[in-house]
Amino acid sequence: MEHQLLPHGASFGEEDQLTYYGRTDYIGVPFLKYPGQVGYTFLIENNGDPLSLDSGLLSSEDPTLEFLQTWLFCGILQEILDVVLNKLTGRNLYRHEDFVQYADLQFLSHRSGHAYRNSNSSSRQDPVQASHNEPSDTDQSAHKIVSTSKLNGLLDESAQLLQPSIDHAESQYLHLLHCIGNIIGRVLIQAAPRLNHNTKQVLCSMVEVLSVWVDKVFSNQPYTQGKSCTLPLAPFVWDEKRVDNMKSLGWCPSQAASILNHYMVLQVLFYMEKLDRRQDPFRKDRHQNCTSSECHVFQGTGESRHRRPSCECDEIAMEKKEWGKLLQILGSKGIPLLRLSQSDGTVKMAVVARDPKTKYIALSHVWADGLGNARRNALRHCQISYLYDRLRSFHSSVQSSDEDLFIWIDTLCCPVEPKDMKDEALALMRETYAEAEHVLVLDSELERTDHSSLDFLEILARVSTSTWMRRLWTLQEAFLPKHLWVQFRDQAVNIDQLVREHNKMEERIQSKMLYIFMKNAFFGIRRNQAVDAPNPNFSIHTLAVGIQGRSVTEPTDEPLCLSTLLDLETRLVAETPAEQRMQVLWELLSQSSPGIPSAVIFSSGPRLSAAGYRWAPSTLLSGNAMQILLPENSGTGVPCSEGLKVRFPGIHLSSVSPAKGTSQGGRRTFDRPSYIRDENGKWYILAAGDLGSVTETLEPLGSIYSKLMNAKSPFAGDATTDYSHYAIIASGRYGSVAGSGKALLVKVHMKKDGTFFTSRIHLILPPSLVDPFTNRMLEAAYQYAEEMRSAGEGQSLERENDEQPTSSPASSGATPETGRAALRKDPSLEPIIRRTNANPAEYMQAMIQWNLESDFIALGQTLP
Repeated sequence: MEHQLLPHGASFGEEDQLTYYGRTDYIGVPFLKYPGQVGYTFLIENNGDPLSLDSGLLSSEDPTLEFLQTWLFCGILQEILDVVLNKLTGRNLYRHEDFVQYADLQFLSHRSGHAYRNSNSSSRQDPVQASHNEPSDTDQSAHKIVSTSKLNGLLDESAQLLQPSIDHAESQYLHLLHCIGNIIGRVLIQAAPRLNHNTKQVLCSMVEVLSVWVDKVFSNQPYTQGKSCTLPLAPFVWDEKRVDNMKSLGWCPSQAASILNHYMVLQVLFYMEKLDRRQDPFRKDRHQNCTSSECHVFQGTGESRHRRPSCECDEIAMEKKEWGKLLQILGSKGIPLLRLSQSDGTVKMAVVARDPKTKYIALSHVWADGLGNARRNALRHCQISYLYDRLRSFHSSVQSSDEDLFIWIDTLCCPVEPKDMKDEALALMRETYAEAEHVLVLDSELERTDHSSLDFLEILARVSTSTWMRRLWTLQEAFLPKHLWVQFRDQAVNIDQLVREHNKMEERIQSKMLYIFMKNAFFGIRRNQAVDAPNPNFSIHTLAVGIQGRSVTEPTDEPLCLSTLLDLETRLVAETPAEQRMQVLWELLSQSSPGIPSAVIFSSGPRLSAAGYRWAPSTLLSGNAMQILLPENSGTGVPCSEGLKVRFPGIHLSSVSPAKGTSQGGRRTFDRPSYIRDENGKWYILAAGDLGSVTETLEPLGSIYSKLMNAKSPFAGDATTDYSHYAIIASGRYGSVAGSGKALLVKVHMKKDGTFFTSRIHLILPPSLVDPFTNRMLEAAYQYAEEMRSAGEGQSLERENDEQPTSSPASSGATPETGRAALRKDPSLEPIIRRTNANPAEYMQAMIQWNLESDFIALGQTLP
């Protein structure tokens, strides 16, 4: 695990070390040939293509830990650092002893548990050497441990050696893509349940680094377009134990539990797991009441707090005369500032109106840190004294020390009462932060962290995971100002300068994914990244990225923050009754540029209940903002009295008429049509997957057609089933239903002037085109069923040996003979069906019967 980059002062412990049980007989043997050399047969030849994995054989042969470590760890390292490198450069950088080292026997003596739980451990023996899967600690091989301390250096050196020949390395790239993506990935996934924690984390971590290395080294080549070697291995390693480790280091349980949703890469997850956040000695119990689903730090009473628990000082508010000035300035739509001074140890606050020449500092903070007050515009004396000292020091470092100190802080400058003055202050929020010369971020955790001992990555990691980054209010405070600073214990850091320096850093393998995630984390929080962007959707794009993982205490604050960020009419939102603010936000967005993204209809979260707005999400903070706001080429939705008018590809369903006299199956096996045939003879499979969630207000989790599974449902399975009232709309990322990211099952109420008027039923997995063979088989069955229907209406149908039916062919149903007759129309289908170990006649009989009964088949008219 030594190849993983860790924060300052962190390290992997003995519990992260892995005993090596492998062999050395792989040396000199190509990666794909080693399993066969030691007796395994799960890699099979396939018409001259590279050896492929047979999952059934892999499961039955149940490889030992000794083999898996040898092959998946040492074997692939040798393949990259020796075989591939040698073919392209003539160099060899692989040495077995660089990756396997002897361990301290004392370390081994207190190790417990096995590294591999082989289901056949009582009888299974290695194909080459009969031995137990886990050698005893007295065996010399058990005294060895896996080491990756030299891995990053060797990969960096290999990357440099490969550069001159990379333009002509397509075959080697495809070979590594196959070995890592197609072979190792599938083996790890299948073997994961039987591997213990240490083995999984070391193997998955190393394979992830190798896959990132392949993508980086061979990037920007024509032969790599549309291909990636990177594997999603994090879910196989990340578990509750690691979440508990994070909580012990001061992480909020909700943030620790959800981190896998934000960082799906082991390099980033391991780094975050070791990030010690126990910086505040006075608030060690800060998250003691938090749960894995919710942080309660933000749900305090809103009372002002002291700097130290032992402090008992009073609250300080501005004098009545100054308060009157503040209200007067707001009444004239001006921005009130506080001029701070100190006399005889007492901080004085004077209210002045901002003018264009005034340089002031606006504060950005989280109220739960102690600088908020929901009851009145006042702060504790200890907080005001601290603020003055902190701001005076910062002011001296960024402006002339003899200039007056002007500040704006919401706790004092945004009235709690009266409401009209509060609304005015909220309406001026965008201007307040945009016109500030500097915005200084005060976060209790960061203020107790020394910046000087941290590198760029750790500074960005700490800021990106701070409490300040988790609030929606603070996003606008970061997005709008000219200069954004974050206060650490030793000094304030300019975020823009920090990000610029970070972007200049060389992307080394050791930190590449962490580098990318940190860069993305700060992409959406600064307005200067959105100025003069050629893409008109950039402001929406920036917003979608920036609000990820953020929250508000009061749900009705969300439309206020969003309207400020999108430069909409915040005053109108603030003056609207709280429960209607989100609807007003959507109205304002529809009147702006670029308007409402059509993809909003595919949101998985809760929606508004107002007539004409039931398509509109009631929040963008439920984790679906990226899905709603980011899809490319989704177009713009047009609100109207009936709802939102959008244009997407889709399929309008219709039923296959059951043959006369046919007994329907009643859909006892499936609760939906399994296949859909369009007017061009293309067949789609409709998966049983469900993209709904517990936040979906219309439907509970379960079947994708749970709303339709009742006695009155047209999908209930009786002979009068009519699918014509239903359609499937797809997100159309690729311009068609197939290949889309999401789809909606909708009810069709009417069609007028080429427009379908529909209502949403459920979010589903989109239909997928079947493979060419299945399409031929289904179409053959459909066409033969159509002939049987025609014969049932009086037309003749050729039968073997001139047999005379006693009833209509359709009403008699499909038989094995029916299947054989259909196969005679396309003889090439029979050998292909046999390869699936199925009886061709019986297989085709089932397909025909489905068509006759209209049990699992729907017809579809594609919609452009």
